[in-house]
Amino acid sequence: MVSDMFRKRSFFMSISLLLFSSLFFVQGNTYASFGETTYQEDYSIVPGVTLTKENYTSNGVDRAFNQMMVDLDASDISVQVGHAGPTHQQMTVTDLAEYHTNPAASEYVVGSINASFFYAGSPVNLVVQNNEIVNLGRYSANANNPIYYSYAFGITEDGQPLIDSYDKNVQLRFNGDSATAHDFNTGRSEGETTLFTRGYGWSVPSIDSESTEIVVKDASPTPETLIFGETVTGVVSEVNKSDEGGDSSIPEGGFVIAASGEEQGEQFADIDVGDEISYELQIDDQWMDSETMITTGPLLVEGGQVSVSMNERSSFASRREPRSAVGITADDELFMVTVDGRQSGYSDGISLTDLAEHMISLGAESAINLDGGGSTTMAATLRGHQLPSVVNAPSDGRERSMPNAIQIVSNSLPKDVSESFIELERFANLKNWNSTFARAVGDHSLSGSNSEGDDGQSAKLTYDFSSDRQEGTSAAYLEPKQPLLMEGTPKKIGMWVHGDGRENWLRLQITDRDMNTHYVDVTGENEMDWSGWNYVTAEIPSGISSPYSLSRIYIAQTDKSKKSTGTVYVNNVEAIYDAEHHDTPENEPSHNPLRGKFTDVGDDHWSVEETSYLVDQQVIKGFPGGEFKPNGQVTREQVSAMLVRQLNIDKSDREEVPFDDVSEDRYSYDSIAAATEEGLFTGRQEDQFAPEEPLTRAEAAAVLKRAYELSGESGVSFSDVDESHWAYSYIDILENNQIADGFPDGTFAPEQSVTRAEFAAFLYNASTRD
Repeated sequence: MVSDMFRKRSFFMSISLLLFSSLFFVQGNTYASFGETTYQEDYSIVPGVTLTKENYTSNGVDRAFNQMMVDLDASDISVQVGHAGPTHQQMTVTDLAEYHTNPAASEYVVGSINASFFYAGSPVNLVVQNNEIVNLGRYSANANNPIYYSYAFGITEDGQPLIDSYDKNVQLRFNGDSATAHDFNTGRSEGETTLFTRGYGWSVPSIDSESTEIVVKDASPTPETLIFGETVTGVVSEVNKSDEGGDSSIPEGGFVIAASGEEQGEQFADIDVGDEISYELQIDDQWMDSETMITTGPLLVEGGQVSVSMNERSSFASRREPRSAVGITADDELFMVTVDGRQSGYSDGISLTDLAEHMISLGAESAINLDGGGSTTMAATLRGHQLPSVVNAPSDGRERSMPNAIQIVSNSLPKDVSESFIELERFANLKNWNSTFARAVGDHSLSGSNSEGDDGQSAKLTYDFSSDRQEGTSAAYLEPKQPLLMEGTPKKIGMWVHGDGRENWLRLQITDRDMNTHYVDVTGENEMDWSGWNYVTAEIPSGISSPYSLSRIYIAQTDKSKKSTGTVYVNNVEAIYDAEHHDTPENEPSHNPLRGKFTDVGDDHWSVEETSYLVDQQVIKGFPGGEFKPNGQVTREQVSAMLVRQLNIDKSDREEVPFDDVSEDRYSYDSIAAATEEGLFTGRQEDQFAPEEPLTRAEAAAVLKRAYELSGESGVSFSDVDESHWAYSYIDILENNQIADGFPDGTFAPEQSVTRAEFAAFLYNASTRD
């Protein structure tokens, strides 16, 4: 990627802001605070190389960091800048790693980060490899852009990383005299002399001032290969003087010296056609003969202090964006950092000043910014693999191609995975998790107690698919903000799931090395039909590239007639490497997520399972203060509301309630309207519903039979219910379906009021029966 400002603005050097340059360097020691840590995981790559993934959140701002620390004292570790070949070629960071990995020579790229800014396929700025200039480069037009001042990252002649300023010039020699060209293949400014080769283009740029342009042909060695310290000599073929410069063509195999302004032109007053003239490209001694050098910017840290070498108030510096940077500690350790951005809810990006402070917090003595935005990419070789894979989240959702990358090269590969399984998530908290919904509503939360350790907690996912009973898939997603990265090549993913018996479809979403998405079935459609804890596994499809990352756990329903409400729980997600591994019943999560919903329904209450289950189905509710009042009488209007919620009955567009004692402003009006129109309820009298009257056991039998379309004969008789009783058949059917039993004395007590706990049990039995 090239930053937007490179697409839209001139690259040519301007000196108009030099007088103000000191205003644009920021120094200080106050490190940015990124807030609460929501995720952290360390990965040992090879001895001397460690990857750390960290997420932070503060005041609604999220940031995701990837940091690779490199101990250059490790005997088989080196740092290189990998190029894609000719400057117009590009590759992704991972393809560059593969291109520069050479198993025959035991050279493995185990870590990498994007490097140069680029435009139209080529690096924007100076790139040097083995002292040869790969790309001459251009510069930002002013200090509002990142590469106005001359800073670079490179590897010195003795293999050490270096971040520092540089000063290059072009020394000109002719007729026993000499002069200095201020730069080569850049823009022109009055009062300066610039050297142009065919690497710039076909002709010199124009300038609105007096100009002397000396055209040189037959240069040797060819100026198409530029090497610091090498002298190139040619013969003058033209000397063009004009009031306005820019008419001279740059000859193939030659160059042009363009002197702008009267004083600059006077240096070359004695040069004639046929004279020999030579130039030598020079650079500071510290950069001479360097293995690699790439100019980038701005500088972030110098001498352990924040020193941003551009206007930090400019939009480029101050916006929160995806960023890449490289730093060197006082002990000459190297580290590379990416900060993801442009992804709301995951990572918003970072300003350059905050990035500089973060680099200092990691120990930077010096640090410099690299290309960012959509190019921000870090790759690492995880255990069990031979090539790096992307470990951050590029803002485009894919890797961009680029001309070069900073690479960590090792003479050995990471170790293999030896464990039979690796735990990916234990749900000690939900800081790294979100929930999203398709054709549904819902929420996620943490369930359970941590009093006995992390085993006491799980992720709770509540969903309501009934709000959109249309064609199409409804789904509830549990999503890690930082996808769960899996080392090696696991065969399965396993986890404990507490089902609600709703016959949904349990699935996973994983991302492969090539950043492609794959959907993996844990169950078939409508086969998530169990209630309680169950250990389940999903086989990872063969033929997809590893390593993988887990990006979603979700339930779905494609059948509109089965779209309902419910709650499921997830615990102990694992990557499984041994195909025979299956968690044992002894490891079933110790907590029951359906317990402890009410202050007056303790774990030892006879109805705790039933009442808590129906609360999770959003069917029954408690009272202020957390009470359920299990022994209180349940009223007819309360039961109508429960049944409408449990059966997902649509309450809209119902006929007017035909009862005088149910006004339109009554909270239960819509539920009574729906329940009576559906034939579940009748009134106590023709014009009276009796909403506040307790429901009798006989009435409970009638409404449950109608609601669940029950049938059958039990053959059981109750002494207080003979065949002439209006509810005889309803009570017999409830007994037959094991929804409600009689009392030990052989009675059913049909006129007795039903308690809230009793009706919760009746409703639970009816809705969960086979």
